[in-house]
Amino acid sequence: MKIFYDMYGKNEKLQPLVAEIGWVHNCIIIEKCKNYLERDFYIRKTKEKGWSKLDLIEKIKQNYYQNYLLAQNNFENTISEDLKAKVAWEFVDDYNLELINPDQPISEKELENTIIENIVKFLQDMGGSFAFVGKQYRLEYDEKEYFIDLLFFNFKLNCYIVFELKAREFDPKDVGQLQMYLFLVNKYVKQKNHNPTIGIIICRKKNRTIVEYMLAETKQPMGVATFNQYKNLPKNIAKHLPSDAEIIKRLGKIPET
Repeated sequence: MKIFYDMYGKNEKLQPLVAEIGWVHNCIIIEKCKNYLERDFYIRKTKEKGWSKLDLIEKIKQNYYQNYLLAQNNFENTISEDLKAKVAWEFVDDYNLELINPDQPISEKELENTIIENIVKFLQDMGGSFAFVGKQYRLEYDEKEYFIDLLFFNFKLNCYIVFELKAREFDPKDVGQLQMYLFLVNKYVKQKNHNPTIGIIICRKKNRTIVEYMLAETKQPMGVATFNQYKNLPKNIAKHLPSDAEIIKRLGKIPET
């Protein structure tokens, strides 16, 4: 109780929030979170998502907080101002997929099938704002066929989301392919009342410097994420965490519920 008071007694921002989640949840957050920014994040997310004790422990173990902060995308420069408060918290830097042999090579088809077979869990992990539209979604342009790996719709953002899957390391040419898919969805699928389509490449691994450069060069909203890399947050990834000022800026954009 003394630690609880010392930690939150003078923090007017977190005082009302800690009363809205369970005592056990508060004890877990105090014990396992390193600073008040991380505690702020998990308190708000626990309230928003209704996590159980085990859910919260698992999210902290999986570096859920860092996963949001490290997400690589170009949304700051490609998303309208009215959406920026929402879009950053709909995507992460790494997706946790239930692969049978996660350390073994896998084909893109197997990767796609894994997501489809566990689609309910995949949608839940993404926060409940996504609806699944289809796999290998066919579009035709100039007498050629194009197939989108996975197509979703996000209700909070009111837009389609294209997921392009790569069972290998990110390649700069992947951006060009995704740009074509975004063009096709915007032209043939998107309705007038929908916001522009967003694209996400999910790959085995990535060079963050190359990804940053490629995203800066495109005007369409997209991001590049990995899968199953965050069970232990590598030190070479952790060094890319934003400054406290940037974290505060982002945390201020978490939807209050």
